[in-house]
Amino acid sequence: RIWSISADWESCWHKYREKSISSLNLEEMEASANTFTKSIAKLRRAIGTWPIWKNLRERVEQFKQLLPLVQDLRNEGLRERHLNALKKNIGRSFDFSSDSFSLNDVFSLGLQHHANTIAELSASASKELAMERSLDELEKCWSEMDVDIV
Repeated sequence: RIWSISADWESCWHKYREKSISSLNLEEMEASANTFTKSIAKLRRAIGTWPIWKNLRERVEQFKQLLPLVQDLRNEGLRERHLNALKKNIGRSFDFSSDSFSLNDVFSLGLQHHANTIAELSASASKELAMERSLDELEKCWSEMDVDIV
Protein backbone atom coordinates (compact mmCIF):
# COMPACT_ATOMS: atom_id res chain seq x y z
CA ARG A 1 0.00 0.00 0.00
CA ILE A 2 2.80 2.49 0.82
CA TRP A 3 4.26 1.99 -2.64
CA SER A 4 1.02 2.92 -4.38
CA ILE A 5 0.58 5.96 -2.11
CA SER A 6 4.15 6.99 -2.90
CA ALA A 7 3.55 6.61 -6.64
CA ASP A 8 0.31 8.58 -6.38
CA TRP A 9 2.13 11.31 -4.44
CA GLU A 10 4.86 11.55 -7.08
CA SER A 11 2.22 11.87 -9.79
CA CYS A 12 0.39 14.56 -7.83
CA TRP A 13 3.59 16.45 -7.05
CA HIS A 14 4.69 16.31 -10.69
CA LYS A 15 1.35 17.76 -11.78
CA TYR A 16 1.64 20.71 -9.37
CA ARG A 17 5.27 21.55 -9.91
CA GLU A 18 4.85 21.85 -13.68
CA LYS A 19 1.85 24.19 -13.56
CA SER A 20 2.26 27.94 -13.57
CA ILE A 21 1.97 29.58 -10.17
CA SER A 22 -0.99 31.63 -11.37
CA SER A 23 -2.98 28.56 -12.39
CA LEU A 24 -2.48 26.56 -9.20
CA ASN A 25 -5.58 25.84 -7.14
CA LEU A 26 -4.47 26.22 -3.52
CA GLU A 27 -7.62 24.65 -2.08
CA GLU A 28 -7.12 21.57 -4.25
CA MET A 29 -3.45 21.40 -3.29
CA GLU A 30 -4.27 21.61 0.40
CA ALA A 31 -6.99 18.97 0.09
CA SER A 32 -4.58 16.64 -1.73
CA ALA A 33 -1.92 17.12 0.91
CA ASN A 34 -4.41 16.44 3.70
CA THR A 35 -5.64 13.28 1.97
CA PHE A 36 -2.08 12.00 1.61
CA THR A 37 -1.29 12.92 5.22
CA LYS A 38 -4.27 10.85 6.41
CA SER A 39 -3.36 7.90 4.20
CA ILE A 40 0.22 7.94 5.44
CA ALA A 41 -0.85 8.28 9.08
CA LYS A 42 -3.06 5.18 8.79
CA LEU A 43 0.03 3.14 7.97
CA ARG A 44 2.12 4.36 10.91
CA ARG A 45 1.50 1.37 13.16
CA ALA A 46 2.32 -1.18 10.50
CA ILE A 47 5.29 0.47 8.80
CA GLY A 48 6.11 3.65 10.71
CA THR A 49 9.77 2.65 11.02
CA TRP A 50 10.27 2.03 7.30
CA PRO A 51 12.41 4.64 5.52
CA ILE A 52 9.90 4.93 2.66
CA TRP A 53 7.14 5.83 5.13
CA LYS A 54 9.26 8.44 6.87
CA ASN A 55 10.46 9.89 3.56
CA LEU A 56 6.96 10.13 2.13
CA ARG A 57 5.59 11.73 5.29
CA GLU A 58 8.41 14.29 5.20
CA ARG A 59 7.84 15.14 1.53
CA VAL A 60 4.13 15.72 2.08
CA GLU A 61 4.86 17.91 5.13
CA GLN A 62 7.36 19.97 3.11
CA PHE A 63 4.71 20.38 0.43
CA LYS A 64 2.20 21.61 3.02
CA GLN A 65 4.75 24.15 4.25
CA LEU A 66 5.09 25.39 0.67
CA LEU A 67 1.43 26.41 0.40
CA PRO A 68 1.70 29.72 2.31
CA LEU A 69 4.65 30.66 0.10
CA VAL A 70 2.59 30.00 -3.03
CA GLN A 71 -0.25 32.06 -1.59
CA ASP A 72 2.14 34.94 -0.84
CA LEU A 73 3.59 34.78 -4.36
CA ARG A 74 0.09 34.91 -5.84
CA ASN A 75 -0.87 37.99 -3.82
CA GLU A 76 -2.72 40.36 -6.15
CA GLY A 77 -1.10 43.31 -4.40
CA LEU A 78 2.43 42.34 -5.43
CA ARG A 79 3.78 45.00 -7.72
CA GLU A 80 7.01 45.29 -9.65
CA ARG A 81 8.62 47.15 -6.77
CA HIS A 82 7.97 44.21 -4.44
CA LEU A 83 9.37 41.74 -6.94
CA ASN A 84 12.41 43.95 -7.48
CA ALA A 85 13.00 43.98 -3.72
CA LEU A 86 12.77 40.18 -3.71
CA LYS A 87 15.16 39.88 -6.65
CA LYS A 88 17.63 42.15 -4.87
CA ASN A 89 17.27 40.14 -1.65
CA ILE A 90 17.94 36.77 -3.28
CA GLY A 91 20.52 38.13 -5.72
CA ARG A 92 18.87 36.53 -8.74
CA SER A 93 16.65 37.68 -11.55
CA PHE A 94 13.46 35.99 -12.75
CA ASP A 95 10.33 36.74 -14.76
CA PHE A 96 7.51 36.20 -12.32
CA SER A 97 4.93 37.54 -14.76
CA SER A 98 5.65 34.73 -17.23
CA ASP A 99 2.85 32.21 -17.64
CA SER A 100 5.48 29.49 -17.38
CA PHE A 101 6.73 30.53 -13.90
CA SER A 102 6.12 27.35 -11.89
CA LEU A 103 6.94 25.61 -8.62
CA ASN A 104 10.00 24.23 -10.41
CA ASP A 105 11.16 27.82 -10.80
CA VAL A 106 10.42 28.53 -7.14
CA PHE A 107 12.73 25.69 -6.17
CA SER A 108 15.43 26.43 -8.73
CA LEU A 109 15.57 30.01 -7.41
CA GLY A 110 15.55 28.78 -3.82
CA LEU A 111 12.56 30.96 -2.96
CA GLN A 112 11.47 28.49 -0.28
CA HIS A 113 14.52 29.64 1.70
CA HIS A 114 13.21 33.22 1.54
CA ALA A 115 9.66 32.46 2.68
CA ASN A 116 9.81 34.97 5.55
CA THR A 117 10.99 37.77 3.27
CA ILE A 118 8.29 36.90 0.74
CA ALA A 119 5.65 36.82 3.49
CA GLU A 120 6.74 40.30 4.65
CA LEU A 121 6.64 41.65 1.08
CA SER A 122 3.22 40.07 0.59
CA ALA A 123 1.88 41.61 3.80
CA SER A 124 3.19 45.03 2.76
CA ALA A 125 1.70 44.57 -0.69
CA SER A 126 -1.69 43.73 0.83
CA LYS A 127 -1.63 46.85 3.00
CA GLU A 128 -0.57 49.02 0.07
CA LEU A 129 -3.32 47.53 -2.09
CA ALA A 130 -5.89 48.32 0.60
CA MET A 131 -4.63 51.92 0.70
CA GLU A 132 -4.73 52.17 -3.10
CA ARG A 133 -8.32 50.97 -3.12
CA SER A 134 -9.29 53.40 -0.37
CA LEU A 135 -7.70 56.27 -2.25
CA ASP A 136 -9.47 55.23 -5.45
CA GLU A 137 -12.81 55.20 -3.61
CA LEU A 138 -12.06 58.60 -2.10
CA GLU A 139 -11.12 60.02 -5.48
CA LYS A 140 -14.28 58.58 -7.02
CA CYS A 141 -16.40 60.02 -4.24
CA TRP A 142 -14.86 63.47 -4.58
CA SER A 143 -15.05 63.46 -8.37
CA GLU A 144 -18.83 62.87 -8.22
CA MET A 145 -19.41 65.56 -5.61
CA ASP A 146 -20.40 69.09 -6.53
CA VAL A 147 -18.79 71.59 -4.23
CA ASP A 148 -20.20 75.10 -4.10
CA ILE A 149 -17.73 77.68 -2.89
CA VAL A 150 -19.27 80.81 -1.56
